[in-house]
Amino acid sequence: MNISFDSNVWEKVVISTDKEESGYSSLKKLITSKKIQPYICEIALSLESIAKVERLNFWQNYKPLIDCKTTGCKLNNDGYINVSKQITVSPNNEKHPGSHPKLKQKLDLANGLGFKVLRMTNASTVRNPEIPEKMLVNFKDKDFWEYAKKLAECSNFITEIKAGRYDYDTLKKEYGFQDLSTTQLMSKTTQQEKKFYKAVREWVDGDSLAAHYAFGNDIFCTEDKAKSAGEQSVFSNKNITVVKSRFDINVLPVNAVLQLMF
Repeated sequence: MNISFDSNVWEKVVISTDKEESGYSSLKKLITSKKIQPYICEIALSLESIAKVERLNFWQNYKPLIDCKTTGCKLNNDGYINVSKQITVSPNNEKHPGSHPKLKQKLDLANGLGFKVLRMTNASTVRNPEIPEKMLVNFKDKDFWEYAKKLAECSNFITEIKAGRYDYDTLKKEYGFQDLSTTQLMSKTTQQEKKFYKAVREWVDGDSLAAHYAFGNDIFCTEDKAKSAGEQSVFSNKNITVVKSRFDINVLPVNAVLQLMF
């Protein structure tokens, strides 16, 4: 059984012990016995690892790597010269602050348990450089571009129902990321850091669900009850019902997964 785990589940699973006799320790036993192949999402490991109070400031100042090089020149009969250029946009991972020590410890435990990481496909979004390479899923048996297409399709649908990255995109336009002075940025950080933190978290939720769908895993396991974001959350009853019916995604809490496995 291939199961994608939300952060609110896998982080508790990896630190659980047999003495607890909890749902998390039961999941851990199923993982160690190879009855469950566990997955977590690169976007969650990359964006949620940036401290809450630093997220707005980080995104205000973050710029992806842009490389422009000339690939050829041709002199036309009319005397004009055609110049061909190639522009490459890629994530600037050196700007990522890295994992919090507690997250790094949990990620190491997850690596030891055989967790795999579902890749991001965002061309310019920063990645966490501390994710072990061997944890990232390979595409020997899958078509990466088909995966990317499905992920984008699901992510865009979630955005269209005003969930997922919808709030992030809205705030990005509202703040005019590259146009604020230092004084304005300080003001925005003070007033809006909580709002922006929630927007990034919802972006992570939406794209995690999209990555799960794109890779074709069996279950997305989460304990997210949409208490914080309410109806705007992708996991609200209204939104998740629409998403599940459109993409045939099976979203279950821990107890429901255990009932299915035993």
